[in-house]
Amino acid sequence: MIFKPNGFQKEMKKKYLTPFIYPIIVLLLHIIISLFNVYNKIIWIDNIMHLLGGISIGITYSLLIKRSEEENYLRIEHKFIQYMIIISLVALTAVIWEFYEFIMDQLIETLSQPSLKDTMGDLFLGLLGGTLSYLGMHKRK
Repeated sequence: MIFKPNGFQKEMKKKYLTPFIYPIIVLLLHIIISLFNVYNKIIWIDNIMHLLGGISIGITYSLLIKRSEEENYLRIEHKFIQYMIIISLVALTAVIWEFYEFIMDQLIETLSQPSLKDTMGDLFLGLLGGTLSYLGMHKRK
């Protein structure tokens, strides 16, 4: 028997999967930049990509929380708590990405993490991007 989602399930999947388009776009841009060796040609592009990654992930988590509130799955009344949840999730995602870079450096000898300074800068830019996305999406009306 093949499971076929009904209209409600399809709508829920669409609501909860659509926000991931932003980090997917940044990931595709990263792949293109990597394929054309742009990171080695334009050193500062790495900083831009980590900032964009933080922004895209922050938008995604903000939209997921908003959708969860609309469906009455979750209610976060205090804006600071909402910010802390979003920035914590952005931080977790940034750390996982840095683990990925470390593993790739070890396995196939890339040079994604040339120094601790670079890694700390990458994490800072991800958190800055997450903060900027939160501020942009949650402006006081």
